Amino acid sequence: MAQSTGAPPAAPLLFVRDTETDRQFLVDTGAQVSVLPRRCLPNGSTLTPAPVGQQLVAANGSPIAVHGTCLLDVTLRQQHRLKHRFFVTDVTTPILGTDFLAAHHLVVDVANQRLLRDGTVCASAERSRLCSIGVRLVREQAAARFAAVLARYPDVTSPKPGPTPAKHNVTHHIVADTLSRTVSMVAQPRPPLADFTAIAKAQR
Repeated sequence: MAQSTGAPPAAPLLFVRDTETDRQFLVDTGAQVSVLPRRCLPNGSTLTPAPVGQQLVAANGSPIAVHGTCLLDVTLRQQHRLKHRFFVTDVTTPILGTDFLAAHHLVVDVANQRLLRDGTVCASAERSRLCSIGVRLVREQAAARFAAVLARYPDVTSPKPGPTPAKHNVTHHIVADTLSRTVSMVAQPRPPLADFTAIAKAQR
């Protein structure tokens, strides 16, 4: 599952195209499993129930509804027809996760926009403006615990508009020797603060 942002992500993802169906797949190394939108389910495909006791969640802990799983052929090139099981969900974009990459021994070459297999190019790719939200498969009880913890600290998964002003007066600097034009790379140890715990709690 991915979302669009106003600016390209720091680590851009790639799209690859199925040469038989012309369907685009987002290559998402931040996704643990591969997912397929329900609208993209081929006619006549058989849905298999999802694993019992497990749930798909995003990195922020929000659950992702799963309608089942299906086997799908992904043709990257004529000689690379790969069969894989996808989770069928309500995501908007088909995603090839790390399970797909590992199962078929694929390496993502972001710099050259391609997928490699045994050193051979098996698919050319296009840059995407989508960023990963980290689809993961977890046990339902664990998912509930994660969601509860993240609900207590919403700032962890909320984007910050800019630098947050510091609530302390600690500064860091590098001492330079103006005569020899060298910079000391040795940091002087700072004695522990007796009230460090109190200061940390006050900054929460």
